[in-house]
Amino acid sequence: MTTETIKVKDLGFQVSVSKVFSVNIEKMWKFLLSEEGIAVWLGKISIDDFEIQKAFLTSEGIEGKLSVFVPNCHLRLKWKPKHWQRLSTIELRVTNRKGRASVIFHQTGFFEIEKREEMRTYWKGIISKMNDELTK
Repeated sequence: MTTETIKVKDLGFQVSVSKVFSVNIEKMWKFLLSEEGIAVWLGKISIDDFEIQKAFLTSEGIEGKLSVFVPNCHLRLKWKPKHWQRLSTIELRVTNRKGRASVIFHQTGFFEIEKREEMRTYWKGIISKMNDELTK
């Protein structure tokens, strides 16, 4: 697993966390977009509520809106946990690494320096949960 945190002018801080999984891209996307997969990386939500330009609220209090979806490539959404004051942007990208799926969570748009470690830890935890689900 790799992580990176930097500050970008006008966009605040950004964090990236990635991992190469022992499944192919197609299997990874099938998992990520299943109700079980969405519950792992986003939160509990009806699959019908996860559509482009439709606001959502998970049972954990995460709110947002999916803005970009490119099948077998990436998606982008506005995202805000219930304890935050403003939205940030999450890009979830899946790429091919010699037949295995590399998953990258890239988050931008948070301005408090204290959030860097919080978000790095959060996304590392999500990656670990994904790995647990995919290796059952």
